[in-house]
This record gives sequence, structure tokens and C-alpha cells, in this order.
Amino acid sequence: MFLDVDGYEALAGPLDESGRPLASLLLQAASARIREMSPGASPDSAVARLVAFEVVRGALASRSYAGHVSYTKSIGPWMKSGTLSNPEAALRFTDEHYRMLGVATSGNPHWHFGDE
Repeated sequence: MFLDVDGYEALAGPLDESGRPLASLLLQAASARIREMSPGASPDSAVARLVAFEVVRGALASRSYAGHVSYTKSIGPWMKSGTLSNPEAALRFTDEHYRMLGVATSGNPHWHFGDE
């Protein structure tokens, strides 16, 4: 794994005890996906560690709103609302994450003129 739960907590703050097993599973899955996309990534790669952190943070942040596209909270005269960018609370890699890992986000042009 590029980042373990203790490393995640050092960056994001403490998780509750029920959140640690999920965070561990998400970090393992993110690391596996990073290895698939970038097989040459060093185990101590700061970039891979940062990408793992960001995608897991996004998945955990959306967890309490999983399945919802937007939310609203009202407390007395105050209201807070928002639209979730990751409503399925999944590991979501952005184009920027792919670029950070050196993975192309679009195909290269290729052609064939009939000569080989």
C-alpha cells in the first residue's frame, strides 16, 4: 500500500473506530488501482501516496451522504447546502490524478496508410 490508515490519519485527522476498517479497505483498493495504472510507481512514491490520500478522502467524505446528489442542513436560522461531487462515495480518480501518475487521459492518434 502507498498509504496506511495511520498515515491517512496523520494527514486528515483521526477516524472513528468504525471508519478505520473501511479506510483500510479503500486505501488497499486505491493502491491496487494505482499499481494497475502506473506499474512502475515506487512503493515510497510521494505522488502515489498523495493520489491515494485524495481519492480515499473523497470517498470517505461522501460516505454519510452516499446515494444523495445534494444535501441541506438547517440549524436554527443557519443553513448549509451543497452538491456532492462523488455521490456514490466511490474511489474517484480525476484526470489530474491520472496526469500526476503519468497516465494518459486521452488516446494518441494513430493511422494506417496501407503500407506495412
